[in-house]
Amino acid sequence: MENSTANPAADHTHSSTPVDSPSWLTSFATLIQSRLELFRLESHDAQKILAAKAANCVLAIISVVTAWACFLVGLIGGIAHFTPLPWWAVTLILGLIHLIVAVIAAKKVRSTTRPLYPVTRGEFKKDKLWMQTLKKSKHR
Repeated sequence: MENSTANPAADHTHSSTPVDSPSWLTSFATLIQSRLELFRLESHDAQKILAAKAANCVLAIISVVTAWACFLVGLIGGIAHFTPLPWWAVTLILGLIHLIVAVIAAKKVRSTTRPLYPVTRGEFKKDKLWMQTLKKSKHR
């Protein structure tokens, strides 16, 4: 970058006079560019996090379903053998228990999600305040 003391006329962006200062449009374009870059960076991080979570969820679901199916087959056969209940009644009871557990788990998954893009959201709030300040100063 060129030294401003060597050629003051060449470096008009650092001047304090209103005529030489950058326009609000340039500032706004720079703001939008920085926000888009921030969004791009956070999107990349969010994509990695969500892809890893999705892969682990699929693996966990496949493993749990397989193990649980084996366990239930043995449990249903054992309960039907040692009680007067027929196998189909035991199966319906276990199905109802599983439905209740699934509803509880689904509610927990929805409640523990943290918001994505926390830095971008914070910057958008600051930008909104900045734009309101510009708007107020323009009307004066």
